[in-house]
Amino acid sequence: MSALFITRLAIARLPIARLALSCLLGLGTLGAACIVSADPFVDQLAVANAAELQASQVALSKASFDDTRNLARRLIDNHTTLAQQLAELTAQLNISLPDDATVQAKAAKLQTAPAKGQSFDASYATAQVKAHEDAVKLFEDEAQNASVPELKAFAEANLPMMKKHLQMAQRLLKTHRK
Repeated sequence: MSALFITRLAIARLPIARLALSCLLGLGTLGAACIVSADPFVDQLAVANAAELQASQVALSKASFDDTRNLARRLIDNHTTLAQQLAELTAQLNISLPDDATVQAKAAKLQTAPAKGQSFDASYATAQVKAHEDAVKLFEDEAQNASVPELKAFAEANLPMMKKHLQMAQRLLKTHRK
């Protein structure tokens, strides 16, 4: 392994150093402005958020029960706001979001069909429990280990909402589980 590669690898872990390295190497430039490559938390959140929005849009039309549609509406509202806040924050921090086509494709792969014999409502509730368990872990990890203070604050501020969504999905699952 070359010394340059090892140096690039070590520097790439530091947010400000990533920007400097990107500019020095001519990578990630947009005109004269350099853009930091996307943060792993930002990447994971963008995909998870898009998956939540996709699944909840489907739930609005396929759900048989009002409580499922109500959860879907709540998730659409909250995750739309979360996506807007994330976009604003990453723009302020000069961190690029993954491109929309990539996000939507990855989010679509996270969607699952109902298991044989399982109602759509039960399947949606099961998926939301899993998705929000993962989201809580993602936000907790970022809140504890983030190297970018603004992302740490964002994770801390939104963690209670993710926990609330998890509780709501668990209640829905309890109602619709066979």
